[in-house]
Amino acid sequence: MSILALTAVVTAGVVALQVVLLVLWRWRGIRDRRVAALLPTLTVDPYHVLLVRFRSDRPLWREAAARLLLDGLITVDHDGALTLPAPADDTAPTHPLTAALLDHVRHAEGPVVADDLGGNDDLRRHRETFERDQDARLVHSSRFRDDGIGGVAGLATVLLGCFYTVMVVIAVPGGPLEGLCAALILGPMIIGSLGWLHHRCWPRRRDLFAEHCATLPLPGAIKALDPDRLYMLDAGMRARTARYEEEQRRRDAFDSDSGGF
Repeated sequence: MSILALTAVVTAGVVALQVVLLVLWRWRGIRDRRVAALLPTLTVDPYHVLLVRFRSDRPLWREAAARLLLDGLITVDHDGALTLPAPADDTAPTHPLTAALLDHVRHAEGPVVADDLGGNDDLRRHRETFERDQDARLVHSSRFRDDGIGGVAGLATVLLGCFYTVMVVIAVPGGPLEGLCAALILGPMIIGSLGWLHHRCWPRRRDLFAEHCATLPLPGAIKALDPDRLYMLDAGMRARTARYEEEQRRRDAFDSDSGGF
């Protein structure tokens, strides 16, 4: 079989595979939309909504701290440190995240600053457990984030580019050195062009659950918190920002002084 015929056969096979994958993608999209139609009937935890929308631990624990402040289970000082009130209230929060935060404040050896909660390993484990439990309840919607079909299609495209590169090397007249030069020059161009074409043309899978969460209300503790306590709650973040800006100014000054020599 000639190089041209082999190239035509392989290309036709990859195109056929892409068509099959595209049909599967369309079928899955129809299934996703059917599941998405059921999402308004489900009850989604407001903290789960917050986590899906922001994908960060900091606003999650900031909201939990605000809820504990509103319930009188913790206090906050002007440095943003969270402590137990005197006398301490033995009331246990009903939500697992606020309960985890209150337990963390109770057993902390030093001051607990709200802005540092996102980096705490123990709270991160509680958040991961909460997220797994919520995803287990909403298993269909959590599948929206997976897109293995697109990955297979992309891999097939890259392999086709590698095949084209090999065929070009074989077709180049001359010795091994000429073939190696052709592979180094043309290979990245061929693979990159096909990869760019796949990236531009292959449809993206929508995260319908995230789109649904964008329409749901967030927990209201932050909005309900009075301005004074909200200002103190964010004191740690302001202090960290000030330290970062001061460090940046020192680096800029050092770079300017170094550039003068």
